[in-house]
Amino acid sequence: MASFMRAAARATSWPWGGTPSSYLHHGAAYRGVSSQPGISPRPPQSGPRHSDTVPAYRSWLYVPGDSERKLRKSTSCGADLCILDLEDGVGASMKASARLTVGSVVPELTYPTNTDFAIRLNASGALSAEGKAELSEDIAMLSGLRQLPRAVVLSKVDSVQDVQDCLAKLDEALPRFNLPLGVYLMVETPLSMISLEDICMSLISHASCTGGGGKERFIPGGVIFGHMDYCTEAGVTCSATDRSKLLYVEQKMVTVAKAFRLQAVDLAFAAIKDMDGLKEDCRHASHTGFTGKTAIHPGHVQSINAAFLPPPDQVAWARSLLESYAQHQVKDQAQGVFVHDGQMVDEPIFRRARLILAATERQSKT
Repeated sequence: MASFMRAAARATSWPWGGTPSSYLHHGAAYRGVSSQPGISPRPPQSGPRHSDTVPAYRSWLYVPGDSERKLRKSTSCGADLCILDLEDGVGASMKASARLTVGSVVPELTYPTNTDFAIRLNASGALSAEGKAELSEDIAMLSGLRQLPRAVVLSKVDSVQDVQDCLAKLDEALPRFNLPLGVYLMVETPLSMISLEDICMSLISHASCTGGGGKERFIPGGVIFGHMDYCTEAGVTCSATDRSKLLYVEQKMVTVAKAFRLQAVDLAFAAIKDMDGLKEDCRHASHTGFTGKTAIHPGHVQSINAAFLPPPDQVAWARSLLESYAQHQVKDQAQGVFVHDGQMVDEPIFRRARLILAATERQSKT
Protein backbone atom coordinates (compact mmCIF):
# COMPACT_ATOMS: atom_id res chain seq x y z
CA MET A 1 0.00 0.00 0.00
CA ALA A 2 2.84 2.37 0.81
CA SER A 3 4.38 1.91 -2.63
CA PHE A 4 0.99 2.56 -4.23
CA MET A 5 0.57 5.80 -2.28
CA ARG A 6 4.02 6.97 -3.33
CA ALA A 7 3.22 6.29 -6.98
CA ALA A 8 -0.16 7.98 -6.70
CA ALA A 9 1.37 11.03 -5.07
CA ARG A 10 3.81 11.38 -7.92
CA ALA A 11 1.17 11.03 -10.64
CA THR A 12 0.01 14.63 -10.51
CA SER A 13 1.52 16.23 -13.61
CA TRP A 14 -0.85 15.07 -16.33
CA PRO A 15 0.11 15.45 -20.01
CA TRP A 16 -2.42 17.07 -22.31
CA GLY A 17 -3.76 16.18 -25.70
CA GLY A 18 -5.49 13.16 -27.21
CA THR A 19 -8.91 11.81 -26.27
CA PRO A 20 -10.73 12.14 -22.94
CA SER A 21 -8.81 9.18 -21.57
CA SER A 22 -5.60 9.47 -23.53
CA TYR A 23 -4.01 11.65 -20.90
CA LEU A 24 -4.22 8.58 -18.70
CA HIS A 25 -3.23 6.08 -21.34
CA HIS A 26 -0.46 7.86 -23.16
CA GLY A 27 1.02 8.98 -19.87
CA ALA A 28 1.17 5.30 -19.02
CA ALA A 29 3.56 4.73 -21.87
CA TYR A 30 6.34 6.52 -20.08
CA ARG A 31 9.67 4.93 -19.40
CA GLY A 32 10.83 6.83 -16.35
CA VAL A 33 10.77 3.73 -14.19
CA SER A 34 13.20 1.73 -12.15
CA SER A 35 13.81 -1.96 -12.73
CA GLN A 36 14.58 -2.45 -9.04
CA PRO A 37 11.88 -4.22 -7.01
CA GLY A 38 9.90 -1.99 -4.69
CA ILE A 39 10.78 1.25 -6.47
CA SER A 40 7.70 3.14 -7.62
CA PRO A 41 7.52 4.34 -11.24
CA ARG A 42 8.11 8.02 -11.96
CA PRO A 43 5.78 10.15 -14.08
CA PRO A 44 7.04 11.43 -17.42
CA GLN A 45 9.20 14.52 -17.40
CA SER A 46 7.95 16.09 -20.62
CA GLY A 47 4.50 14.95 -21.69
CA PRO A 48 3.16 11.78 -23.34
CA ARG A 49 5.10 9.35 -25.47
CA HIS A 50 3.80 6.81 -27.99
CA SER A 51 0.83 9.10 -28.67
CA ASP A 52 0.64 7.72 -32.19
CA THR A 53 1.26 4.09 -31.25
CA VAL A 54 -1.69 2.97 -29.11
CA PRO A 55 -4.65 5.36 -28.87
CA ALA A 56 -7.26 5.43 -26.16
CA TYR A 57 -10.30 3.34 -26.99
CA ARG A 58 -13.94 3.90 -26.09
CA SER A 59 -15.58 0.71 -27.42
CA TRP A 60 -13.96 -2.72 -27.10
CA LEU A 61 -15.85 -5.42 -29.01
CA TYR A 62 -15.16 -9.09 -28.20
CA VAL A 63 -15.13 -11.21 -31.36
CA PRO A 64 -15.05 -15.04 -30.96
CA GLY A 65 -11.89 -16.33 -32.59
CA ASP A 66 -13.53 -19.52 -33.83
CA SER A 67 -16.08 -17.71 -36.02
CA GLU A 68 -14.73 -16.71 -39.42
CA ARG A 69 -18.01 -14.92 -40.19
CA LYS A 70 -17.83 -12.73 -37.08
CA LEU A 71 -14.14 -12.03 -37.61
CA ARG A 72 -14.83 -10.74 -41.11
CA LYS A 73 -17.84 -8.69 -39.98
CA SER A 74 -15.77 -7.04 -37.24
CA THR A 75 -14.09 -4.79 -39.82
CA SER A 76 -17.35 -2.84 -40.26
CA CYS A 77 -18.65 -2.79 -36.67
CA GLY A 78 -17.47 0.74 -35.83
CA ALA A 79 -15.69 -0.26 -32.62
CA ASP A 80 -12.52 1.55 -31.64
CA LEU A 81 -10.93 -1.83 -30.82
CA CYS A 82 -11.95 -5.35 -31.82
CA ILE A 83 -10.68 -8.05 -29.43
CA LEU A 84 -10.25 -11.31 -31.32
CA ASP A 85 -10.93 -13.71 -28.48
CA LEU A 86 -9.06 -16.97 -27.96
CA GLU A 87 -10.12 -17.36 -24.32
CA ASP A 88 -13.60 -17.36 -22.75
CA GLY A 89 -15.29 -16.48 -26.03
CA VAL A 90 -14.21 -19.90 -27.36
CA GLY A 91 -15.26 -23.31 -26.06
CA ALA A 92 -12.56 -25.53 -24.57
CA SER A 93 -12.82 -28.00 -27.45
CA MET A 94 -12.50 -25.22 -30.04
CA LYS A 95 -9.27 -23.56 -28.86
CA ALA A 96 -7.05 -25.10 -31.54
CA SER A 97 -9.63 -24.37 -34.23
CA ALA A 98 -9.86 -20.74 -33.08
CA ARG A 99 -6.10 -20.29 -33.41
CA LEU A 100 -6.16 -21.70 -36.92
CA THR A 101 -9.09 -19.46 -37.86
CA VAL A 102 -7.55 -16.28 -36.45
CA GLY A 103 -4.17 -17.12 -37.97
CA SER A 104 -5.65 -17.62 -41.43
CA VAL A 105 -8.28 -14.86 -41.44
CA VAL A 106 -6.36 -11.98 -39.83
CA PRO A 107 -4.00 -11.46 -42.82
CA GLU A 108 -7.07 -10.97 -45.01
CA LEU A 109 -8.82 -8.42 -42.74
CA THR A 110 -8.68 -4.72 -43.53
CA TYR A 111 -9.85 -2.56 -40.65
CA PRO A 112 -10.71 1.11 -41.23
CA THR A 113 -8.34 3.74 -39.89
CA ASN A 114 -10.50 4.36 -36.81
CA THR A 115 -10.55 0.69 -35.74
CA ASP A 116 -7.68 -1.38 -34.34
CA PHE A 117 -7.63 -5.02 -33.36
CA ALA A 118 -6.14 -6.90 -30.44
CA ILE A 119 -5.87 -10.61 -29.64
CA ARG A 120 -6.99 -11.95 -26.27
CA LEU A 121 -4.70 -14.74 -25.10
CA ASN A 122 -5.53 -17.61 -22.79
CA ALA A 123 -4.81 -17.20 -19.10
CA SER A 124 -1.13 -17.12 -18.17
CA GLY A 125 -1.78 -18.21 -14.60
CA ALA A 126 -3.86 -21.28 -15.44
CA LEU A 127 -3.34 -24.02 -12.86
CA SER A 128 -3.32 -26.92 -15.29
CA ALA A 129 -0.51 -27.82 -17.67
CA GLU A 130 -3.14 -27.83 -20.43
CA GLY A 131 -3.99 -24.21 -19.69
CA LYS A 132 -0.36 -23.14 -19.88
CA ALA A 133 0.01 -25.07 -23.12
CA GLU A 134 -2.90 -23.09 -24.58
CA LEU A 135 -1.06 -19.83 -23.90
CA SER A 136 2.11 -21.13 -25.54
CA GLU A 137 0.12 -22.14 -28.61
CA ASP A 138 -1.57 -18.73 -28.71
CA ILE A 139 1.80 -16.98 -28.70
CA ALA A 140 3.14 -19.34 -31.37
CA MET A 141 0.20 -18.39 -33.60
CA LEU A 142 0.82 -14.73 -32.88
CA SER A 143 4.47 -15.01 -33.88
CA GLY A 144 3.45 -16.51 -37.21
CA LEU A 145 1.40 -13.51 -38.29
CA ARG A 146 2.84 -11.23 -40.96
CA GLN A 147 1.81 -8.21 -38.91
CA LEU A 148 1.14 -7.94 -35.20
CA PRO A 149 -2.15 -6.67 -33.79
CA ARG A 150 -2.05 -3.29 -32.10
CA ALA A 151 -2.28 -4.98 -28.70
CA VAL A 152 -2.70 -8.19 -26.74
CA VAL A 153 -5.09 -8.79 -23.85
CA LEU A 154 -3.78 -11.04 -21.05
CA SER A 155 -6.55 -12.99 -19.33
CA LYS A 156 -7.02 -13.65 -15.60
CA VAL A 157 -3.90 -11.84 -14.42
CA ASP A 158 -3.78 -12.56 -10.68
CA SER A 159 -0.21 -11.68 -9.74
CA VAL A 160 3.02 -9.93 -10.62
CA GLN A 161 4.40 -13.31 -11.65
CA ASP A 162 1.65 -13.71 -14.25
CA VAL A 163 2.66 -10.39 -15.83
CA GLN A 164 6.36 -11.22 -15.81
CA ASP A 165 5.91 -14.73 -17.22
CA CYS A 166 3.66 -13.67 -20.08
CA LEU A 167 5.78 -10.67 -21.11
CA ALA A 168 8.88 -12.88 -21.08
CA LYS A 169 7.18 -15.43 -23.35
CA LEU A 170 5.99 -12.74 -25.73
CA ASP A 171 9.40 -11.08 -25.83
CA GLU A 172 11.09 -14.38 -26.65
CA ALA A 173 8.60 -15.28 -29.37
CA LEU A 174 8.37 -11.90 -31.14
CA PRO A 175 11.95 -10.78 -31.82
CA ARG A 176 11.41 -9.81 -35.46
CA PHE A 177 8.72 -7.20 -34.85
CA ASN A 178 9.77 -3.59 -34.28
CA LEU A 179 6.40 -2.02 -33.54
CA PRO A 180 5.73 -1.82 -29.77
CA LEU A 181 2.82 -4.01 -28.71
CA GLY A 182 0.12 -2.66 -26.40
CA VAL A 183 -0.61 -4.80 -23.35
CA TYR A 184 -3.93 -4.85 -21.47
CA LEU A 185 -4.68 -6.93 -18.38
CA MET A 186 -7.96 -8.63 -17.45
CA VAL A 187 -8.87 -8.16 -13.77
CA GLU A 188 -11.22 -11.06 -13.08
CA THR A 189 -10.74 -12.38 -9.54
CA PRO A 190 -10.67 -11.16 -5.92
CA LEU A 191 -6.96 -12.03 -5.85
CA SER A 192 -6.23 -9.78 -8.82
CA MET A 193 -8.24 -6.98 -7.23
CA ILE A 194 -6.31 -6.96 -3.95
CA SER A 195 -3.01 -7.18 -5.89
CA LEU A 196 -3.94 -4.55 -8.46
CA GLU A 197 -1.42 -1.88 -7.42
CA ASP A 198 1.49 -4.32 -7.63
CA ILE A 199 0.20 -5.77 -10.91
CA CYS A 200 -0.01 -2.35 -12.55
CA MET A 201 3.41 -1.37 -11.27
CA SER A 202 4.85 -4.62 -12.63
CA LEU A 203 3.26 -4.05 -16.03
CA ILE A 204 4.85 -0.63 -16.32
CA SER A 205 8.29 -1.52 -15.00
CA HIS A 206 8.73 -4.86 -16.79
CA ALA A 207 7.33 -3.61 -20.07
CA SER A 208 9.88 -0.81 -20.01
CA CYS A 209 12.91 -3.03 -19.51
CA THR A 210 11.89 -5.88 -21.85
CA GLY A 211 13.38 -6.06 -25.32
CA GLY A 212 16.83 -6.01 -26.79
CA GLY A 213 18.82 -3.19 -28.30
CA GLY A 214 17.20 -0.60 -26.06
CA LYS A 215 13.93 -0.83 -28.03
CA GLU A 216 10.60 -0.59 -26.30
CA ARG A 217 8.77 -3.81 -27.08
CA PHE A 218 5.60 -3.34 -25.04
CA ILE A 219 3.34 -0.43 -24.14
CA PRO A 220 1.41 -0.60 -20.84
CA GLY A 221 -2.17 0.03 -21.88
CA GLY A 222 -4.69 -0.56 -19.12
CA VAL A 223 -6.87 -2.90 -17.10
CA ILE A 224 -10.20 -4.44 -18.12
CA PHE A 225 -12.85 -5.55 -15.64
CA GLY A 226 -13.90 -9.16 -16.20
CA HIS A 227 -16.93 -9.13 -13.94
CA MET A 228 -18.42 -12.55 -14.67
CA ASP A 229 -15.44 -14.46 -13.28
CA TYR A 230 -15.11 -11.97 -10.43
CA CYS A 231 -18.75 -12.37 -9.36
CA THR A 232 -18.48 -16.15 -9.53
CA GLU A 233 -15.38 -16.31 -7.33
CA ALA A 234 -16.51 -13.62 -4.90
CA GLY A 235 -20.07 -14.94 -4.62
CA VAL A 236 -21.48 -11.58 -5.70
CA THR A 237 -25.00 -11.46 -7.14
CA CYS A 238 -25.53 -8.76 -9.74
CA SER A 239 -27.43 -8.26 -12.97
CA ALA A 240 -27.11 -6.20 -16.12
CA THR A 241 -29.29 -3.49 -14.60
CA ASP A 242 -28.07 -3.66 -10.98
CA ARG A 243 -24.35 -3.12 -10.41
CA SER A 244 -24.62 -1.76 -6.89
CA LYS A 245 -22.72 -4.72 -5.40
CA LEU A 246 -19.71 -3.93 -7.62
CA LEU A 247 -19.24 -0.30 -6.62
CA TYR A 248 -16.16 -0.96 -4.48
CA VAL A 249 -14.25 -2.90 -7.14
CA GLU A 250 -15.24 -0.40 -9.84
CA GLN A 251 -13.93 2.53 -7.85
CA LYS A 252 -10.75 0.69 -6.91
CA MET A 253 -10.06 -0.22 -10.52
CA VAL A 254 -10.52 3.35 -11.70
CA THR A 255 -8.44 4.82 -8.88
CA VAL A 256 -5.50 2.46 -9.31
CA ALA A 257 -5.52 2.65 -13.11
CA LYS A 258 -5.51 6.44 -13.10
CA ALA A 259 -2.81 6.60 -10.44
CA PHE A 260 -0.60 4.68 -12.88
CA ARG A 261 -1.92 6.52 -15.96
CA LEU A 262 -3.53 3.44 -17.45
CA GLN A 263 -6.91 3.03 -19.11
CA ALA A 264 -9.71 1.56 -16.99
CA VAL A 265 -12.14 -0.42 -19.13
CA ASP A 266 -15.63 -1.30 -17.91
CA LEU A 267 -17.48 -4.60 -18.12
CA ALA A 268 -19.75 -5.61 -21.00
CA PHE A 269 -23.52 -5.09 -20.74
CA ALA A 270 -25.12 -8.53 -20.95
CA ALA A 271 -28.72 -7.64 -21.88
CA ILE A 272 -28.25 -7.51 -25.63
CA LYS A 273 -31.68 -6.07 -26.57
CA ASP A 274 -32.08 -3.60 -23.69
CA MET A 275 -30.80 -0.46 -25.38
CA ASP A 276 -32.17 1.90 -22.72
CA GLY A 277 -30.46 -0.16 -20.06
CA LEU A 278 -27.25 -0.07 -22.10
CA LYS A 279 -27.29 3.72 -22.30
CA GLU A 280 -27.79 4.00 -18.55
CA ASP A 281 -25.00 1.47 -17.94
CA CYS A 282 -22.68 3.46 -20.21
CA ARG A 283 -23.57 6.65 -18.36
CA HIS A 284 -22.76 4.96 -15.05
CA ALA A 285 -19.40 3.74 -16.36
CA SER A 286 -18.44 7.12 -17.77
CA HIS A 287 -19.44 8.97 -14.60
CA THR A 288 -17.58 6.44 -12.44
CA GLY A 289 -14.38 7.28 -14.31
CA PHE A 290 -13.97 4.38 -16.72
CA THR A 291 -12.31 5.39 -19.96
CA GLY A 292 -14.02 2.83 -22.20
CA LYS A 293 -16.33 -0.18 -22.16
CA THR A 294 -16.29 -3.70 -23.55
CA ALA A 295 -19.14 -5.12 -25.62
CA ILE A 296 -20.30 -8.60 -26.60
CA HIS A 297 -22.60 -7.45 -29.41
CA PRO A 298 -21.85 -5.06 -32.29
CA GLY A 299 -25.23 -3.40 -31.75
CA HIS A 300 -23.85 -1.88 -28.54
CA VAL A 301 -20.88 -0.13 -30.12
CA GLN A 302 -22.61 3.08 -31.18
CA SER A 303 -24.07 3.72 -27.72
CA ILE A 304 -20.71 3.11 -26.07
CA ASN A 305 -18.88 5.44 -28.44
CA ALA A 306 -21.42 8.20 -27.80
CA ALA A 307 -21.30 7.76 -24.01
CA PHE A 308 -17.57 8.36 -23.81
CA LEU A 309 -17.66 11.65 -25.68
CA PRO A 310 -18.70 14.95 -24.05
CA PRO A 311 -22.13 16.41 -24.91
CA PRO A 312 -22.37 19.62 -26.99
CA ASP A 313 -23.07 21.85 -23.99
CA GLN A 314 -19.81 20.75 -22.34
CA VAL A 315 -17.91 21.38 -25.57
CA ALA A 316 -19.33 24.90 -25.81
CA TRP A 317 -18.46 25.55 -22.16
CA ALA A 318 -14.89 24.32 -22.65
CA ARG A 319 -14.32 26.49 -25.70
CA SER A 320 -15.69 29.55 -23.99
CA LEU A 321 -13.60 28.96 -20.88
CA LEU A 322 -10.33 28.46 -22.75
CA GLU A 323 -10.95 31.53 -24.90
CA SER A 324 -11.46 33.58 -21.74
CA TYR A 325 -8.38 31.99 -20.21
CA ALA A 326 -6.24 32.95 -23.22
CA GLN A 327 -7.46 36.54 -23.02
CA HIS A 328 -6.81 36.60 -19.28
CA GLN A 329 -3.25 35.35 -19.76
CA VAL A 330 -2.53 38.23 -22.14
CA LYS A 331 -3.82 40.74 -19.60
CA ASP A 332 -2.30 39.28 -16.46
CA GLN A 333 0.14 36.40 -16.91
CA ALA A 334 1.00 36.21 -13.23
CA GLN A 335 -2.53 35.46 -12.05
CA GLY A 336 -3.70 31.89 -12.55
CA VAL A 337 -7.20 32.26 -11.09
CA PHE A 338 -9.97 34.37 -12.60
CA VAL A 339 -13.76 34.61 -12.84
CA HIS A 340 -15.61 33.12 -15.81
CA ASP A 341 -19.42 33.33 -16.09
CA GLY A 342 -19.60 34.28 -12.44
CA GLN A 343 -17.54 31.32 -11.19
CA MET A 344 -13.97 31.22 -9.92
CA VAL A 345 -11.83 28.90 -12.07
CA ASP A 346 -8.28 27.64 -11.71
CA GLU A 347 -5.88 25.07 -13.20
CA PRO A 348 -7.93 21.87 -12.52
CA ILE A 349 -10.88 23.45 -14.36
CA PHE A 350 -8.63 24.46 -17.26
CA ARG A 351 -7.40 20.87 -17.52
CA ARG A 352 -10.94 19.54 -17.69
CA ALA A 353 -11.76 21.96 -20.50
CA ARG A 354 -8.68 20.88 -22.47
CA LEU A 355 -9.64 17.22 -22.15
CA ILE A 356 -13.18 17.89 -23.36
CA LEU A 357 -11.91 19.64 -26.49
CA ALA A 358 -9.35 16.90 -27.08
CA ALA A 359 -12.24 14.41 -27.06
CA THR A 360 -14.06 16.30 -29.79
CA GLU A 361 -10.92 16.14 -31.90
CA ARG A 362 -11.05 12.36 -31.87
CA GLN A 363 -14.73 12.44 -32.79
CA SER A 364 -13.96 14.54 -35.86
CA LYS A 365 -11.48 11.91 -37.04
CA THR A 366 -13.82 8.91 -36.75
